[in-house]
Amino acid sequence: MRFLFLALIAALLAAPAQAAFQTAQTSSDNRGAGSLGLTAIYRADIFQQSLAAVGKPTLVGLPPAVPQGILDSLSFVPSPEVERATRQKLLASVLAVTEGEQLEEQVRLTIRSDDLWLQFTEVLNQAELSIENMADITAATYLISWQVVNSNDVGAGAGAIRAVRDSIAAGMAAQGQVARMSNAEKQQAASVMAYMTTVAANSANELRRTGNDEALARLREHLHAVFLSVGVDLDRLRLTDQGFVER
Repeated sequence: MRFLFLALIAALLAAPAQAAFQTAQTSSDNRGAGSLGLTAIYRADIFQQSLAAVGKPTLVGLPPAVPQGILDSLSFVPSPEVERATRQKLLASVLAVTEGEQLEEQVRLTIRSDDLWLQFTEVLNQAELSIENMADITAATYLISWQVVNSNDVGAGAGAIRAVRDSIAAGMAAQGQVARMSNAEKQQAASVMAYMTTVAANSANELRRTGNDEALARLREHLHAVFLSVGVDLDRLRLTDQGFVER
């Protein structure tokens, strides 16, 4: 891989967000008002449900090389019909915990637009991960979310990325939960994780840019809680060239 994964994330997501994400950010002195509102969306049930659907991943411990057959079993073929249905479910779940007309409109725009999913896809493509593989998507979700929760901008090289992905893939194969999911179930979980992760990264960058430390701390708290709900404490992990290790 040619890029440092987390450095790439920072470069892509620290850039001015697309219009859909900026709707509520109408002035340069609003201290990230749009991102401030989006820090609360992680109370939506669909985020926890999507993480739970793929099971608690194996994050610590370097497995032997993962056979291609295992990786293939974790792939799916995306469908426009499934994506439309997923976006509708996502919108309903997020709006259920959203208060205020301005924030509701921002949520609608971010979900109806493809911008955030395209950002997530670009990050995975540059890191040579597949947007159609559950191990790759889950690895990206945990790596990016770990970075947001721990306020860590350190770059992760190819070895670290591959170690995390392989640990997750081996764990998924052993558990069998993802392999038993239907094509549509895999796509729904993947799409929701992509949205959750990209909003978190965009929000963190915007709140850092505007100096809104209080809202940034709240974002990290809410995101951290989502992962705790599936038994993963991102605060207790450290990223090394061998993947995640416990602190």
